[in-house]
Amino acid sequence: MDQGLLTGSVFIDLRKAFDTIDQSVLLNKLTKYRINDLELKWFNNYLLQRSQVVWLGNVLSEQCQVLSGVLQGSILGPLLFVIFVNDLPSVFSKCQVLMYADDTVIYYASKTVPEIEQILTNEFACLCQWLLDNNLFLN
Repeated sequence: MDQGLLTGSVFIDLRKAFDTIDQSVLLNKLTKYRINDLELKWFNNYLLQRSQVVWLGNVLSEQCQVLSGVLQGSILGPLLFVIFVNDLPSVFSKCQVLMYADDTVIYYASKTVPEIEQILTNEFACLCQWLLDNNLFLN
């Protein structure tokens, strides 16, 4: 704004971000970050060997395996989520990106509104492809 530019932004809200993380995609990303075999095996057990039950009144449900997501309220949950979305900024060629936990904003500054609209539209298409590739959805 100090340079007299206009700024357009897109605020991104992922649907159930922590609950819908594809665990196999996360494990692949951990491999790309060169997590060694021992730690990768530990993460595999941590992510894929979880189950849950539900108490409703005095009735306990049957045990069900948890097939997606990272454990909310845990120390590792937010860290694993950040690792999962860490490659998101690389899909944008023109926009700037601000990320905090599961909140993301992409923005672009220009002197003209049509240029801002065109760039944000193109970059949003890149975001949509990344979401598809990572099995995530927008609200």
